[in-house]
Amino acid sequence: MGVPASPVEIWNSIRPGPLTLRKGWGDDDNWYVVIEAECAWDAEDGIMLVWRNGTTLSKVGPYNGHLTNANAYGDETLRDVVYKARNAEYMTRIVELGSR
Repeated sequence: MGVPASPVEIWNSIRPGPLTLRKGWGDDDNWYVVIEAECAWDAEDGIMLVWRNGTTLSKVGPYNGHLTNANAYGDETLRDVVYKARNAEYMTRIVELGSR
């Protein structure tokens, strides 16, 4: 299967798995709500959705066990990156509600 083209196709292609609560690592005092899911377009890695303190979507990507993209890539410049795309044009960053 190719990558779904619409939001409806995306959500219809995901099978949610376990939901866990995990503590951040090192100097990260946050708690994270993590959902692992199977997805049709990446059967090997699946998808991981992570919410910092249960309120801010902070990471979306293949399941790799890391709570943030900064941890996953060992790069602090990715601290606010939700989705790390190969093409920087499509990279998504956290925007806190009061900062727009």
